[in-house]
Amino acid sequence: MKFTTIILFFSFVLGQSNDLQFDWSGQFGMSSINGRLFWNTDWTSGPLLFDGTFSHYPKRYGKNIITQFSPFTIHQIPLTNYTYPDSTYITTTLDYIRGDYNYDKLVIDVDYETARRYAGLHLFKRSYAGREGQFFHPLGLSTPMQQSYKVDYRSQQNEWLIEAAAARFVTESGLPDSGDANGLLEDEILSTGLLTQSPSEKLQWTSHFAVFQQWRRMDVSWYSNRKKQFINRTRWHQQLGGPSFEGLNPLLGLDMNMQSISKNDSTSRNINWHTLYAQINLMGFKTSLGLTQIATKLVDYIAIDFTKSLDKFNIRALFEESSKPHHFNLISFGDGIVKNRFAHVKIKSVFGKANIGLTADYSSMVYDEKEYVTFQTGILVHTKLFKQFTFSGSYFNREGGTLLFDGIHDIATFDLHYSNKNVINRFALKMGLSGEGLLNREQSISFDPIDSFPYEYMVIGSNELADIWLLNAEVAVTISSMTITWSVRNILQAIEPTSLKLFPEKETGDFLIQHNPTFPSMGRLVMFGIHWTFKD
Repeated sequence: MKFTTIILFFSFVLGQSNDLQFDWSGQFGMSSINGRLFWNTDWTSGPLLFDGTFSHYPKRYGKNIITQFSPFTIHQIPLTNYTYPDSTYITTTLDYIRGDYNYDKLVIDVDYETARRYAGLHLFKRSYAGREGQFFHPLGLSTPMQQSYKVDYRSQQNEWLIEAAAARFVTESGLPDSGDANGLLEDEILSTGLLTQSPSEKLQWTSHFAVFQQWRRMDVSWYSNRKKQFINRTRWHQQLGGPSFEGLNPLLGLDMNMQSISKNDSTSRNINWHTLYAQINLMGFKTSLGLTQIATKLVDYIAIDFTKSLDKFNIRALFEESSKPHHFNLISFGDGIVKNRFAHVKIKSVFGKANIGLTADYSSMVYDEKEYVTFQTGILVHTKLFKQFTFSGSYFNREGGTLLFDGIHDIATFDLHYSNKNVINRFALKMGLSGEGLLNREQSISFDPIDSFPYEYMVIGSNELADIWLLNAEVAVTISSMTITWSVRNILQAIEPTSLKLFPEKETGDFLIQHNPTFPSMGRLVMFGIHWTFKD
């Protein structure tokens, strides 16, 4: 399936994402987007809606979900541009990877494409024991820790567009615990979505209807509630676009949300919030103005999107001020409304063989009469070094306050890539070496990996943490339709005796990485994989 998401995110609009994994499998972790910690934020993957109360880490659900990931934006419906083939094709893709500590991942994708229709089936499963066996099932069961099943459909007939998807996500994972046996996390999600768009004659109607249902249960000593917890969420977003008048492109939108959460017999919440807005495009500024009703309260909504091309420079700027209910775990504190502001500017240009981008980001959250702020600036570079070598790198300087900031003040990354499509007329070869430096870290918050929210706590003594340097490598050999891969995460720990000689100030264990005290430190992860693609 070939598509590009209309709401561009990591590569342009949102620019930069920082992923802090709690384990190398991708099951647990937290992310920051443009310097802002990603929590209590709803998101979509194509037509599918994910309530962000407890589902804060998209990487858990597999590559197909991540590919179409987009943070929730009130004034935009997550349509995709899709290129239909001239003929009928059936493409089957199989990915299988094995690695250290019982790592086992299987991905199966089946795509059926015609000149006007697409249908897909996507299956994903992941198993992983962890470096200390912390993810083994406490009952000794061999079930995968994560399973994802998704079907999607797209049709374009007589200028009518229909895009639908349904998915089921099953988590059954052990959790680190202080007793003889691991704890247990059970989590199941059912998400469905339907996108519809009418022909563009005079008035054009666009609709996104989505339902999200989740139940989960924890049985672990450090989590007190062992009862089942439930979330039911419905979203219906509609837009009515009128005929263009001197380039204004007027549009009227209504975004309706309903949420019901229950954690036990006495702790629950039922709340609705709706936003009515109007949008026009004036002098390159796409401006949306409206009002949001949360329960009985009324707050303003504004979004501005600007794009401009000047010779070699491309400029993109965004600003949004929106409000939503606070995170459910903060139900007993303060005002029930959280006001969020987000601003992003990115300038891109090409100098010779180099693509260069400059970014600046500002985020704020007002909650319980307190304002939390983050600010980030950065530079991104991509260039072709030689015929078969490319280099990508970035550097970001970040500042922020608790509840929005992950505590990392400087981030440096690089990716050196080699690609040769014809080695001695027999196979294609790709090799990559990448690195990430998390520098000038401080310990100002902790993040609850189960209830998905950060919290402040008192740090005794210095809150400075050691810098982290993560090095990874990958080799891929392709013969016909089969690709064989080998990769290693955290090279410095994998070759620790040599690393200690290169860095004499380090001690044994210093190359282990830990981003959350609930989970043991991460060592290396060496993986072998096979990728097959069959096309009929």
